[in-house]
Amino acid sequence: MTKPKSANSNDQANPDSDHNTSKPQEPDNMNPEIRKLKEKDAETSRRVHILEAEVASIKEQLDLIKSYLDDIIDNPLP
Repeated sequence: MTKPKSANSNDQANPDSDHNTSKPQEPDNMNPEIRKLKEKDAETSRRVHILEAEVASIKEQLDLIKSYLDDIIDNPLP
């Protein structure tokens, strides 16, 4: 099971990636505090990815509203 290098560098940013493939690289005797920090970092990365998608969606909605308002200003009702 080999992964392309680009997929390995994007594991934390991609919530759909298989994180089990990166586990063998970590020693079993890893410091529990470091393990918790890595898990928290991965969760934070997933949340950031979700929030970025939500921001993009809101920007699209605002662009549609702006376009609608511009049309109203350019073509007022009699």
